[in-house]
Amino acid sequence: MLIHCKYDEMMSLEVLDQKRNPKNPNKHKKEQVERLAKIFKYQGIRWPIVISKRSGFITKGHGRLMAAHLCELKEFPVHYQEYKDEAQEYSDMISDNSIASWAELSLEEINAEFVNFGPDLDLDVFGIENFKVDVAEHGSQKTLSFKIPAEAEESFISRMNAKKLELGLDTHFKLFDRLLG
Repeated sequence: MLIHCKYDEMMSLEVLDQKRNPKNPNKHKKEQVERLAKIFKYQGIRWPIVISKRSGFITKGHGRLMAAHLCELKEFPVHYQEYKDEAQEYSDMISDNSIASWAELSLEEINAEFVNFGPDLDLDVFGIENFKVDVAEHGSQKTLSFKIPAEAEESFISRMNAKKLELGLDTHFKLFDRLLG
């Protein structure tokens, strides 16, 4: 597998399994890990697993480690980082996943760009859960429309709202307005 990121060393998955952070509250669903493995196969590895020099535990990349196992890799790139104390280390581990939930995904912009990539691009490599494409024909032109199917919207919104409450975030998710609009 191609590695496109800087890293300090390659480490065996067996050793990395012993470095899983016991305080990591981030849970990765089977489908998410399978999708990440598919992205690895398409993209190669673009982010190393981060290990704290302070504790020796993984602070970023638990999901990457799980996906590496699915890809049957023997080793994975790691990067070591310094933390001044346990609080800084813990907050970095939490923010690595939680800050991404603040992002606004513009399906309209994806619509505009997707047509440039050709018909063979697998939508799964975008990493968007329940992502579908509708193709509408307008004369001789085809229009692509990306959406999260109606049957998945309620589940998606419920999970995001639960995560928002769990993390104490007061964030406006404009994506929800677009999905429900």
